[in-house]
Amino acid sequence: MMANIEIASENIKHDNIQPVKPRILLAVSGSVAAIKFEILCRSFLEWAEVRAVATKSSLHFLDKASFPRDVILYTDDDEWSSWKKIGDGVLHIELRKWADIMVIAPLSANTLAKIAGGLCDNLLTCIVRAWDYSKPIFVAPAMNTFMWNNPFTKRHLDAINELGVNLIPPVTKRLACGDYGNGAMAEPSVIYSTATCTFFRKPSNFTPDVQLSITELAALDMCQERAIFKPMNSEEKELLKQRCGGSWKLVLRYILAGEICCRREKSQAIAGPSHSVAVTSSGSVYSFGSNSSGQLGHGTLEEEWRPRLIRSLQGIRIIQAAAGARRTMLISDAGQVYAFGKESFGEAEHTTEGSNVVTTPQLVKSLKGIYVVQAAIGNFFSAVLSREGRVYTFCWGNDSKLGHRTEPNDLEPHPLLGPLENIPVVQIAAGYCYLLALACQPSGMSVYSVGCGLGGKLGHGSMADEKYPRLIEQFQTLNLQPRVVAAGAWHAAVVGQDGRACTWGWGRYGCLGHGTEESESVPRVVESLGNMKAVHVATGDYTTFVVSDTGDVYSFGYGESSSLGHSSVIDGQGNRNANVLSPKLVTSLKKINERVVQISLTNSVYWNAHTFALTDSDKLYAFGSGDKGQLGAELPAQQTERAMPEQVDINLS
Repeated sequence: MMANIEIASENIKHDNIQPVKPRILLAVSGSVAAIKFEILCRSFLEWAEVRAVATKSSLHFLDKASFPRDVILYTDDDEWSSWKKIGDGVLHIELRKWADIMVIAPLSANTLAKIAGGLCDNLLTCIVRAWDYSKPIFVAPAMNTFMWNNPFTKRHLDAINELGVNLIPPVTKRLACGDYGNGAMAEPSVIYSTATCTFFRKPSNFTPDVQLSITELAALDMCQERAIFKPMNSEEKELLKQRCGGSWKLVLRYILAGEICCRREKSQAIAGPSHSVAVTSSGSVYSFGSNSSGQLGHGTLEEEWRPRLIRSLQGIRIIQAAAGARRTMLISDAGQVYAFGKESFGEAEHTTEGSNVVTTPQLVKSLKGIYVVQAAIGNFFSAVLSREGRVYTFCWGNDSKLGHRTEPNDLEPHPLLGPLENIPVVQIAAGYCYLLALACQPSGMSVYSVGCGLGGKLGHGSMADEKYPRLIEQFQTLNLQPRVVAAGAWHAAVVGQDGRACTWGWGRYGCLGHGTEESESVPRVVESLGNMKAVHVATGDYTTFVVSDTGDVYSFGYGESSSLGHSSVIDGQGNRNANVLSPKLVTSLKKINERVVQISLTNSVYWNAHTFALTDSDKLYAFGSGDKGQLGAELPAQQTERAMPEQVDINLS
């Protein structure tokens, strides 16, 4: 497909996050061999994110109708139409920054001469002129035999060789012009294997396996670079492979899916009930806000109005955090869980008596032997997710709603029984007495729910409780592959791989975004978001936020709450805004001129809510209730909340 350059260049300009796949820039110049360019694109899509650049003359040979939909194709026209004012990205520079590797196939005699002479009169040659030669670049020439044997060609090849360009030489065969001789472009399979093997030739952490295909080898090599995979021994790796479906590509998909939805190894901020937790990209943890049960982890019960480093965690790298009512859980890069605040994992969040308090992070010894990668705190229970994708819960209560009986003070984890015992889970989300699990199967991604069905929040078309995890079948009907899940107090949401957002559950105050306050007992696409691609969603107590791929943020739901981020207007009766029944752009976040990548908001029915917006430059903005210091700043006298986002004084990078 041809690029919608205003959108495409914007994505390049702001895409500063660590890529989850290698990025390959394929380029094509004017030669009959360009008819094979589509094959190359489809081949590299097996293991890489691909974008393409075509010269004007090459377009005569490309079949745009059959071009892969997953590949954006840029032309010379895009170079000029993408720039409109000072400060806009320059396309050839942005593509050069974006790519990990570049392959030009075919490389015509004309384009070879331009590159060798340093000319940059089109998009392709501008990229090469600006290229960072510490990154691989390959060329596969294609020309007539006499042109290939011309002395100029040797000079040009010597010149680009000095630059560090890797040559994939042409072959001898009958040429398109009818001549027989050397000069035909190497076969796409040779170009693919040469570039792939060279790219993955860096030292690997595994013994080569001749029985693995090149894509399996590439997937295994990429797995070796992921934080949760590195510490595993050979037996653990093989067990994970079988659990994921018997393929390293499926293991890689499982690992990457978890990184996307949980921001592992990246900065994050959690807006808990009246207290906040922020994790830096290096693994340090700051906390602030209410501290009545020691949930800030500083060894005291005093409130903190400014972000304060938890010094007792020095030397421990934290990769994920969860905040509930008066309690906090942290996950280290070694898979260990630290908890503090109310000692109980399952006591009702509005209870103030009956449990001990822990004021500094303590290792949860009952999880010894379980390598944990995520924690979630709901009402009456807590849950953790293991590296292998197994779910364990604490203290659901004695009515067996999760298939086992526990007491509120039970500190022992219990495996979640039922269908998910043999299906790897990449993300868990906890709400009011229910749990959502995003599962990764060979057939694709799916969502399971378990617990209390009040309001239809389990997504099965009824309000019945579910004792064991049950597949939400509606996503198959919608032909939607879930990407990330969010569990609010009484409603839930999912963002799909295609950018559609779905909501279901109790629709009070318009928190489902369908223009009404009606409840939905099965997932329903938020149609009014059809003109954007959603990448992230967050839910709270009757409030919902959706983040687009361009960093725009939309919110809807309870209008009385200052946590929606919209202007605070109070009428003559003292009422604030009306409820927001459909997604509304949070213009206050648009004005900060930063790309928002994560939203966190208080998910509680008993506490005033606040919201965090984290940007791709690791800046944190906060708004909503701030009466306990949970916004990271002291508010003016008589003021208990802030409707407009302001930056939190903390360095998360």
